[in-house]
Amino acid sequence: MLKATEKITGTLEKLQIGLGCVTFLVFLTSAVFQVISRLIKVPMVWTEDMANYSFIWTVFMGAAVIFKRNQHFKFNVVEMKMKGVYHEYYDIAINAAILIFCANVCIYGVQVAQKFWNNKWNSIPSLKMGYTWLCVPLVGLTMSIYAIGHIVECLDHIKRKDYREFNLMESIEETEHVEVKGGEDE
Repeated sequence: MLKATEKITGTLEKLQIGLGCVTFLVFLTSAVFQVISRLIKVPMVWTEDMANYSFIWTVFMGAAVIFKRNQHFKFNVVEMKMKGVYHEYYDIAINAAILIFCANVCIYGVQVAQKFWNNKWNSIPSLKMGYTWLCVPLVGLTMSIYAIGHIVECLDHIKRKDYREFNLMESIEETEHVEVKGGEDE
């Protein structure tokens, strides 16, 4: 079951990274057009809405990927005290709470998208606001799947009696390490 879960979450992660990159490029392009239009004094009113809404999608897709990779902000005072199997139980409890929250984000996100579906963008009336709000249920769904994946991983650790323990230095190194080509590390 762990292999299947890893395959599903890995595929979802790649799709979200791709979608996040596309929306980031749309954001960047819109912002550049906006700056250029102001410099040459030719109004392009659509660029602000396009930049804002594509940035929203970029942030939501990025948030889901960060959660999947377990690189999100968290208070780890309690986690630091957990040893052995209790650390796995703690992770299961935390991910179960996150799962409940994300499932609600998905459910209520669908309602928000439906409510605003027929509203039009001010600058591009042919586009519906519903597309903008679709990122909310999408991120709720994918983060729910990622939470389930984390729970399955914890259960696998319990089954194999391969308990993870919190390591502060390892945690700090993970957050400080950024893979950048051409950086000082090379």
